[in-house]
Amino acid sequence: AKACSSLGSETPVEAKQVIQFLRCAGKLKIEKRTGWVLRKVPVPESVSDHSWRVALCSYLITDRNINPVKASQLGILHDLAEAIVGDLAPSSGVSGKEKEKMEYDAMVHMTESILGGHPTALKIRSLWQEYEDRISKESILVKDF
Repeated sequence: AKACSSLGSETPVEAKQVIQFLRCAGKLKIEKRTGWVLRKVPVPESVSDHSWRVALCSYLITDRNINPVKASQLGILHDLAEAIVGDLAPSSGVSGKEKEKMEYDAMVHMTESILGGHPTALKIRSLWQEYEDRISKESILVKDF
């Protein structure tokens, strides 16, 4: 496969890695939100539907203390691990600590094993971790959506 520099870095990443990553992330399109399914909502939204809406809402924020671009990045990435682990609801029987570990491992897999630790992959994981840790105004805002 040809090298692809479309990830925003001078370090090339193989096109097959990008395709594999996008296929993995694309599973969010068919992963229905568990809370909606459990409540028997007739047409439950997917995780990607939710993430897109969170990203769009975040981008529209006009608060001068919030960076809307960063907030929208967090919005689009905040549930990315669910492409591997699924949308685990509290009723799933998985503890909070176990869920955190599963999601962290999924993000390591996506950014290290699939994307080979490319600088942009590490940025993706860093933004995801920022959301998980709620360490910025943007991550707190995105969680509130």
